[in-house]
Amino acid sequence: MRKNKYVIPSEYKYLFDETNKYSCEAFAKYIKRDVRPYTLECYYNDIKLFFQFLISINKHPKDISNLDLIEYIGVLLDKNLSASRIKCRHAAIVKYFDYLVDIKLYSKSDYGELLYKIKIPRVKYKKQTRYTKEYANAIIDVFKKEWEEDGNFTGFMAFVFLVIAASTGARRKEIAMLKITDIDFENGRIHFFETKNGDPRSGVLLPEVCTIIKEYLIERKNHTTCNTKNLFINKHGKESNVNAICASIVFIAKKHNMHIEVHAFRRGFATELSINGTGVELIAKALGHKSLTMTTRYIDNDNLVDNAVLNYSLFNRKENKNILEEKIIAKNNTNENTSNTPNENNNTSNNNNLNILENIGNTFNANLQNINPAEALNILVSNMLLNTKLGNTNSSIENINYSNNTSSSKKVEPLASVGQESSSNSNFDFSNMLFLISNVANEMGKMYQSMNA
Repeated sequence: MRKNKYVIPSEYKYLFDETNKYSCEAFAKYIKRDVRPYTLECYYNDIKLFFQFLISINKHPKDISNLDLIEYIGVLLDKNLSASRIKCRHAAIVKYFDYLVDIKLYSKSDYGELLYKIKIPRVKYKKQTRYTKEYANAIIDVFKKEWEEDGNFTGFMAFVFLVIAASTGARRKEIAMLKITDIDFENGRIHFFETKNGDPRSGVLLPEVCTIIKEYLIERKNHTTCNTKNLFINKHGKESNVNAICASIVFIAKKHNMHIEVHAFRRGFATELSINGTGVELIAKALGHKSLTMTTRYIDNDNLVDNAVLNYSLFNRKENKNILEEKIIAKNNTNENTSNTPNENNNTSNNNNLNILENIGNTFNANLQNINPAEALNILVSNMLLNTKLGNTNSSIENINYSNNTSSSKKVEPLASVGQESSSNSNFDFSNMLFLISNVANEMGKMYQSMNA
């Protein structure tokens, strides 16, 4: 038995009278030019429900307070509505009072106080299903076999519907509303005019998909009983709608113990484009999104992030070192081409730079091979001292002098023994050590400038 319709008290009928500017009819008529048809219908129905609440508390729209709205949110929570549904109801109310402010029936100051700190449940976005191209092909093959084995026209129609969904990423209603004239076989394009946001768009139609649609149109002629331009028709030859087509898809899927979500083809299409390097802006255009935030929800970023981390070259030191060496060699070649008399000092400096790079690479490798870091540091600093000409350039480390006074013959102590008790370390001159580090830093700075010059 049907439930009785909501009875509107006579004193509140103005809320549903088109001639009254407070009515939901006047509101819908005013915003019609700014919102999509589907959104307009949702706003209209949500405001009607809000008016029922106002009638229950005996309030006129211009007299409600911030507490009344909080109470309304509480009523919606008591009805166990989802967070997304409550968010839509709240958005409709905000839009309604925006309308009242626009037509000067509500003051801007009161508007701010009315909507101040109205808390609504936070929408939790669940991980959505996305079909990879391999899984999408497997599903399509099942529907293709269904058509080939049973010869059922409904199965053929469902097969073509899924092929278009997987290859274009279009919404199911956009596909269901396609006309035959929307398919441009000559240029390989498909045009969607009945879109969710009202903006027509077009996309590429793959040659394989064109062939499938042509075969479908030949079979369609045998089932058409009326002069319809719609691409998809039912088994009686009349125009089909999105609900009937999706019901046919679900029916065939159940026969094969499958669960199919048509919108998952759309999310998979967006993810595949992203994997192939397509930017979010272009993906949004292909999907018909006006918000990039919505597009990012369609893309599965988990695998993309993992690949980015695996390809990160922080620890690919050998490759980085080769790049630096190539830069130095390229610079040397440039210098040789621009000067007939090469400068031996420049060649010596470049050789020193190469040696320093080699030592840095050796040090990194030593650390990676679990060698004592202090020993690796000894190798680096000792060899750099040789190349920066702070002491003698003999190959033996024990013969290096690092004092400003050339008559002094102090020897560099092995740094690997730092932290150990020894008589040699107890007499280590830290002022000279700082002097060495300063000169090494200067030389490294020169090296960096020469490489990036």
